[in-house]
Amino acid sequence: MQPLPFGRGIVALTLVMMASAGSATLAQSPGPTSMDSSPIVGTWVLDTDTSDAAGPSSLIVFGADGTVNETDVGAQESGVWEETAPDEVAVTLRGYPSDESGAVSALTIRATATLADDGQSFRATYTLEFTQPDGSSSGQLGPGTASATRLTVEPMGSPVAPIPVQSPCGCASASPLPSGG
Repeated sequence: MQPLPFGRGIVALTLVMMASAGSATLAQSPGPTSMDSSPIVGTWVLDTDTSDAAGPSSLIVFGADGTVNETDVGAQESGVWEETAPDEVAVTLRGYPSDESGAVSALTIRATATLADDGQSFRATYTLEFTQPDGSSSGQLGPGTASATRLTVEPMGSPVAPIPVQSPCGCASASPLPSGG
């Protein structure tokens, strides 16, 4: 079957209309929002289980555009955040973990974080909800508690030894530089 001759024209007209609507929306934008200057913006070292001092930390990054990304050992969650008070934010993250059999479920994390007065740490309360491929849900489980400290720039120190080919943990190459010439 041959495409209709006016099909491309309709697609082009639709794209022009969408572009025009987008630029009109940008022209009406109110400008910077409170997220641009929120003290939550930045990278944080996150302890997602404050009852387990030996547990691994995560990294969580709050962007000025309202996005948030958390990296755990073996997992990645992405989501959104918004200020609910000058020192408080609401967060929703989504990830897709798999179990031992390889079955994937959706994980939704909902949290409220309160920043410390100095803006260098926060405490959070959160719930977890698992949704199976068939749509069945665990409901919100929790609450859990988390704490975080802001990641800051650290000056490079004096090396004590050369960088090994394999990292001390044996998990990956320790060099951030590409190999080869």
